[in-house]
Amino acid sequence: MILHTIIDINDIFAGEQNVLPTQYDNILGGQVEYREYNGEKQVVRLHSTDPYLYLKNEYMPYSNLK
Repeated sequence: MILHTIIDINDIFAGEQNVLPTQYDNILGGQVEYREYNGEKQVVRLHSTDPYLYLKNEYMPYSNLK
């Protein structure tokens, strides 16, 4: 990949170095992928075949797991 830009390469790819690792929590009917920010578990995505789990607010992206 070639980038033709005047922006420093460290500014372009700075966000990739600070990405926190994802973790998984098993729930009834699927799995929740989350990252820990300041001691709180923040939902990244839900992995499930149950369509009703996607309607629950507790598993919405960027919400905090309890």
